[in-house]
Amino acid sequence: MKKENDLKLAVVTPVYNDDTLLFRLFESLERSESKAFTWIIINDGSTDGTEAVMNTIQERASFKVRTRSRKNGGKCSALNVAFEENPDFDFYVVIDSDTEVLADAIKKLRDKVRQYQEDETVGAIYCWRNMKNDPVLQRKLPNRPKEDRLLTVYEKRASKGLFGDGVTGYYKRFISKYRFREFPGEKFIGEGTILLRAAMKGYAARIVYVDIVMSEGEYSATGLTAQGRAMRLRNPYGMIYYSGMMQSKLLPDWRMRCKYAVGAQAYASVSKISKKDLVRENIDSNYLKAWAKLPGMLLGIYWKLKYIG
Repeated sequence: MKKENDLKLAVVTPVYNDDTLLFRLFESLERSESKAFTWIIINDGSTDGTEAVMNTIQERASFKVRTRSRKNGGKCSALNVAFEENPDFDFYVVIDSDTEVLADAIKKLRDKVRQYQEDETVGAIYCWRNMKNDPVLQRKLPNRPKEDRLLTVYEKRASKGLFGDGVTGYYKRFISKYRFREFPGEKFIGEGTILLRAAMKGYAARIVYVDIVMSEGEYSATGLTAQGRAMRLRNPYGMIYYSGMMQSKLLPDWRMRCKYAVGAQAYASVSKISKKDLVRENIDSNYLKAWAKLPGMLLGIYWKLKYIG
C-alpha cells in the first residue's frame, strides 16, 4: 500500500480581485478529507484585498501553501508562471477561486492520478464542477458518464454525453512539454488550446474524463461566462489561434470545422488582422480560409454591433 504523500499534488488557483471568494475556497480546502497537496495561489495583479487574504491563508492553513503576486496578465499566463516556478509536482489541478472543493474530491482525484500515472499517452484528467446558476448544467450533470472515458480533446468535442463545465488537472509529463500561448497585449486565451496542441503533437494527448465532481459554485457576474463574446473580441490573436486549431481534421465534424473557419475570419475582420500579422505572431496563416472571408466579415459586423457597440 503506497503512502498518501508519495504523490506530489498541487492545487493551482490564479486569482484576480476575488479576495472574499478566495477565502471561501480556502475554507473548503480545510474541510477536505485529504490534506496531501500544496496550494499554489497566483495573485494576478489584484487591486483588492487578495494579498492580505493570501497572508492570512498562509498563517492558518493546515496544508502547504505557496503564493506569488505578479502584474495582471490573465489566467493562462498566470498558470504558465505557476507551472514554470513550481516544477516539483507530479500533478497540477487547476481550481478557480469562484468555487468550493468538495470534501472527498481531492482524495478521489489522487486515486485517479495514481491509476494513470504510468500511462504516457495520458496528459490530463478532467473532473466536473457544479455551477449552480447554470440551469442547463443542472439538468445534464446527473446524467454524466459513470465510467472513465479516455479521449483527445478533439474526440471529446465529437462525443455525446460529455458536456458542462469542468476542472482540468495536468500530469508533470504534460506541463513539462506544453505551455499556454501568450500574445502581446492580450490577457485571455481559451484553456482548451493547450489540450488541442497536445492532440496535434500526439504526445500525452489523451484526457481521462472521470466521474468526480471536484467543486461547486456560481458564475460571477463579471466573469468570462458573463462577458463572453466581448472578452473574446478583445483578444483576437488568441481566438484566431484557438479557432484555427479547431479546424483540424482531427475534429471529425466537418460542420464544426467550417464554423470555426468562419469564426477565425470574424475575429480577424473586427480587429483588421491580416495573414501577415498572423505570421508575425507565429500563427498559421492558413487558419484564415479564403472561402470563409465573406461570411466571417458579416459575422464580425454582427458581433461588433451586438457586443461592442
